[in-house]
Parts: sequence; structure tokens; C-alpha cells
Amino acid sequence: MATRIRVAISAILLSLVLTLAMGCGGDEEGPDGAAGAGGGGAVGPGGTGGDGGTGGSGGEGPRCGDGVVDAGEECDDGEDNSDEAPGACRTDCRLAHCGDGVVDPGEECDEGEANSDEDPGACRTDCRLAHCGDGVVDPGEECDEGEA
Repeated sequence: MATRIRVAISAILLSLVLTLAMGCGGDEEGPDGAAGAGGGGAVGPGGTGGDGGTGGSGGEGPRCGDGVVDAGEECDDGEDNSDEAPGACRTDCRLAHCGDGVVDPGEECDEGEANSDEDPGACRTDCRLAHCGDGVVDPGEECDEGEA
């Protein structure tokens, strides 16, 4: 058991060192003319019950849309992120919310930045339809004193 743990830790450390080393070279050419960034990390040592793994790819780090919720993201459903689908994680990795321009579950309307608590007939900032008692004289109303 201790040998497995040591092998696993060694593989992780080797992968980390290789990933860091590959990220330091930029796009300079190596002695054989190969570009310094991207692809072809070294294969880490295998272990019982595991695979050999690969070194770093030299590509992008964490980003919105990769399917992994990273620091600063509220959600990340990868290719299923959408700025049109109700209730979906948005393409900026924010949760669906009132004011995002999509009528999500629990909302009556959502016009994004056009939501207003002052404009007659507008979707309200709480994503409710204009209605009697909202304090705005909407089309078809003679007055609206708001909720008393």
C-alpha cells in the first residue's frame, strides 16, 4: 500500500514539474527546431491499478466553457452553456438569473437591461409582468398607486 502511494505521489509530482517546465519556454525553438510550447508531455510512471498518464499539453488553462467549475465561475456546463436556453448556465459561466434576457423558470418575463420599474408596460426588474399595483400606470390602467 505504501509503495502504491509513493508511486502515485511521484507520478503527480513528475507531471507537475513537467507541466511547469513546459509552460516556461514560450514559443522558442528547442535544439532540434521543435517549438517549445504545446503537445507531447512525457509519460509518467505507471502504477498498479492506474494508467501511465501524460504530461501537460502546454495548452490553455482553466476557462469558462471547459465543463469544469473553476474559481470565479458560478457554473460551467461546457458546450451546454447557453444564453438562450431557459435555466441554462450562461456562456459567461454565471447562473441563469433575472435580468439576463432569458425567461427562466420562475420568471414571467425578462428583457435584460430593458427591465424597468418605471416604464409603462415593461417587464419589471423582479422579472414579473407589469401589473396593477406595481406603482406604474401601465397600458389599460387609469391609475396605479402601488401596493398599499
